[in-house]
Amino acid sequence: MLAEIFSQKKPIIGVVHLPALPGSPHHSKNLDEISKFAITDARSMEEGGCDGLIIENYWDQPFLEKIAVETVAYVTKIACEIKQNVSLPIGINALRNDPFAGLAIAHAIGGKFIRVNVYIGAAVVGAGIVQGCAAELLRYRNKLRSDVKIFADISVKHAIPLVRIPIKREARETACRGKADGLIVTGEETGSPPQLETVKRVKNAVPDVPIIVGSGINSNNVQELLKVADGAIVGSSLKQNIAGPIDANKVRTLVDAVVHLRSD
Repeated sequence: MLAEIFSQKKPIIGVVHLPALPGSPHHSKNLDEISKFAITDARSMEEGGCDGLIIENYWDQPFLEKIAVETVAYVTKIACEIKQNVSLPIGINALRNDPFAGLAIAHAIGGKFIRVNVYIGAAVVGAGIVQGCAAELLRYRNKLRSDVKIFADISVKHAIPLVRIPIKREARETACRGKADGLIVTGEETGSPPQLETVKRVKNAVPDVPIIVGSGINSNNVQELLKVADGAIVGSSLKQNIAGPIDANKVRTLVDAVVHLRSD
């Protein structure tokens, strides 16, 4: 399924971190400036060899659980402009956990996938207690007659589950009962990679489901982690600093490190 979306084994999915959008606490750029920044990052990731993009309202911190109505409009507008400037498949992550908005945006712009931070169960995050949404989200996707894929986090970063269960069981519940199209494994926070053993346990639990590393990937660990996982979502390590633009040379270095894995 990943190869169908990204036309490549072991895809590298670059993150477009949108500057703070109008209405969020740290908003400072006008919408045209935000679009220009986002398009430049998207082009840099395409130039560097990324296989796909995921757009996030990353700088709207602290996050609301459900994004504001105007934010849906802004993200949709910017995503359309990005899509006009690159040829890569695009996904949406509506932070902190608004997959209905994300799915609507992705479906409207011709996007291919969404990321859902809390898909089953419940977790404590900065916005409070966030509950899973699998049943409602699958029905919403069916209502839209959409083929947008759902990539669901398990034991997501920056969150504490209300009830901890073994990660192999969580993986099976998310994939088999929650019907997620792919699973995302992360470390504890942005920039923190998951333990290799954790990725192995998840892959062994659901060997036929795509497993994506969702945090902490860099040119030093990408080979080790992608020997087990099927793809990676990468953002902060592709920049000189977290608030800066994407460095196309860093993208090239990362992509070059996984080329040999694609021929195995």
